[in-house]
Amino acid sequence: MKKESEILEELSRRAALPLTTVKAVVDALRDEVRRGGLTDDILLHAGDATDRVRHDRVLGHNHADPRAVDDLIARARRHRLGLEFLLEGYLGSVAAEFGTHAFTVEAARAKLRSEHRTTDDAS
Repeated sequence: MKKESEILEELSRRAALPLTTVKAVVDALRDEVRRGGLTDDILLHAGDATDRVRHDRVLGHNHADPRAVDDLIARARRHRLGLEFLLEGYLGSVAAEFGTHAFTVEAARAKLRSEHRTTDDAS
């Protein structure tokens, strides 16, 4: 089994970061795990292209949770494919691209369509 110092040196080399920076990040992560704010599951999947930070797990299991829906809409607005992809893309592709559940995509679509209808009615 590797010593902590060996692990830190390896991480420093792989990330091309100073050893002091890597140590500070590892210490912060360790503290967050001890506090219970970070689970190994979230840490293991952080940055995964297919499950970015597991938004649904972080925000709760209710896929229609307004926070999860609003977060998805905000990410879609910043995404290169935009809101059109969120609204019109194949459900499975949209869910995979944003790392969220298909039910959250459906809830976001319903919210956007509802907002669009409200805007049209006000015109």
